[in-house]
Amino acid sequence: MFEMKVCRRCKQEKSLDSFGKNAVRKDGKQSECLNCRHEIDKENKIKRKESRPNWEAIQQNWKNTLRILA
Repeated sequence: MFEMKVCRRCKQEKSLDSFGKNAVRKDGKQSECLNCRHEIDKENKIKRKESRPNWEAIQQNWKNTLRILA
């Protein structure tokens, strides 16, 4: 007998095999299915990349500052 669970994101009922592990939750599974979790991870990766400072520009400004001080 297959146990089923509803994905919090896509609202589809799927088998427990479609959910990743999460030891904190009662059922031991994540609240999003693996497909939705993959999409969430991709979105978060893009957000992190966009929020990162432009280190090349910061380094160039620092080099220019050092030149002025020297």
